[in-house]
Amino acid sequence: MRIDRLIPLVVIIFFISIPHNSEADWINFTGAELSSTIAEVYVEEDKIIVVLEIGDRDKEAFADLISDPGESADKDALERRKRFFKEGFVILADGKLLKGDVKLVEVRERVQRPSRYNKPPGGQKPSKYVTYVEIEYPLTNKPETLVINPPLDEKGYTNASIGFVVYHKSIPVIDFRFLAPGAELKLNWKDPWYSKFDNPNLKRHHSSSLMSFLYIEPFEVRHEILVRLKDMENWLDLGFKDDDMLGPDQKKIIETELTEFFLEHNIVEIDGKIVKPIIDRVQFVKPNLTGIQVLENSQEVEYLSAIVGIILAYAVAGIPQQVTVDWDMFSDKIQRIPANMIDPAGPFPYYLSPDDNVLTWNNYLKNFSMPEISELNVQDSMRNINIPVGTAVSLIFFIAIAWQIRVRNNKGEKSKLPYILLVITLVAGIVLYPFLRVSVTDHLPTTMVLNKDQSTFILQNLLKNVYRSFDFKYEEDVYDKLALSLDGDLLSDIYLQTRKGMEIEKQGGARARVKDVEIIEATSESLPDELGLKFHGVWNVSGTVEHWGHKHDRVNQYEAEITVKPVDGFWKITNIDLIEEKRVQPI
Repeated sequence: MRIDRLIPLVVIIFFISIPHNSEADWINFTGAELSSTIAEVYVEEDKIIVVLEIGDRDKEAFADLISDPGESADKDALERRKRFFKEGFVILADGKLLKGDVKLVEVRERVQRPSRYNKPPGGQKPSKYVTYVEIEYPLTNKPETLVINPPLDEKGYTNASIGFVVYHKSIPVIDFRFLAPGAELKLNWKDPWYSKFDNPNLKRHHSSSLMSFLYIEPFEVRHEILVRLKDMENWLDLGFKDDDMLGPDQKKIIETELTEFFLEHNIVEIDGKIVKPIIDRVQFVKPNLTGIQVLENSQEVEYLSAIVGIILAYAVAGIPQQVTVDWDMFSDKIQRIPANMIDPAGPFPYYLSPDDNVLTWNNYLKNFSMPEISELNVQDSMRNINIPVGTAVSLIFFIAIAWQIRVRNNKGEKSKLPYILLVITLVAGIVLYPFLRVSVTDHLPTTMVLNKDQSTFILQNLLKNVYRSFDFKYEEDVYDKLALSLDGDLLSDIYLQTRKGMEIEKQGGARARVKDVEIIEATSESLPDELGLKFHGVWNVSGTVEHWGHKHDRVNQYEAEITVKPVDGFWKITNIDLIEEKRVQPI
């Protein structure tokens, strides 16, 4: 079997890896990111930069801005622009009007942004092309407040549909929201993380500098923590300044210090026993408009805005009955820690405080069953014949008595007893038919013919076994479980690829937990020269990647030729030839 065909089956299916620069799946529910016009505002120390994407429906509201004065410096056009900055798109810094300087105006294709909608709620689908405008507002000092007002009509209503977002020194202050007049942004120049609007609806989804996520899954408990380095100064002296840029070497030092710290803090107990964690990974991340983005190790990050994700793993035998986290990280600024407990039934949000600092998960799962991995007995998939022994014995007696009655009648002998016995055996045969049955399995012929149900049964059980093997944390456990359904070179090859997959995971990839395997098509034929079957299968694999409170669903479809042979009385996959793999959109 070609290894290059095996790699996508193992690494992509079993480890639906999310690379360093990919993002979690938080989606904005306002629909503002699909507005006809988009405004991105970047607040820096010496200037404010506004980037506008003006849709066709809003050109009239921005007509004074996008009219080009040309090389001749058309005075009328220049006056219209000045009026626009006074009466149109207005920015006030500490109550004073800022003067904008237009740097660029051109037609561009609209930037495609992640959204759960095809168009804004209640609105039309935005135009494909926009008028792109860059405006710069110089700052003579660092203002304490900003007010951003959209163009208004004569009645004081917004006359353009504008979705906007604001960054303060690269930190997003809000997610995409609709721009309305009057909202005041309070700027925290010492720590832009705490810059915020006075309107509580204008905020970002990732607003806390310290967060806790407790995952309870089969065979594993994970405690995942997001922490901002600046706030770690309450417990650790990391030795960096706010404007320091962190490269790979500095990151490694910080990761080592954080590893040592979190091994000793926020103690986890599982079923009443303190369990030592395994540091699964430590990664630099950053919040953005779609959730949490994992940064490349080579990517520099400013210390002031740096956020680190720590994942501590605890191997368990199955599903525990109780898990507790004794949270001990509070400060003058951090008095409330958002926490989330996620188990197979769903998320359970909680807030920790100095007076209520123990996060407790209890097992209230009612209908949850642990995934089972067991060898598939060859006889279990063969045709079974159930013989009703009681009925068969009654039939034999019935035939014998009937023969005796005929013989007696030929001799002229008359007696009621044989007729009574005949009726008794007939009734007994009918009554005993559901009972006293013996199941006899059909023998395993050299040439096997399976129906669709039998083919589906074998393929689904073997594939599920393989996928479930990756629920285990340790390599040796994964190998032992794979050996229940794989054999020969395939077992060794998949195991080696598994180890590579685990390395990808440690370096920033994310392991997917397979939730379901659905067989779409399964047919089989006997191998020509040996005992066994060759399946042609098409199946869907549903899996999820969950980290730091975000869930990413994946459904992949695979088509392959799979060779299955009986080994020591059990079906084992010995070869896989992948034909096609494609992503299927989750329902």
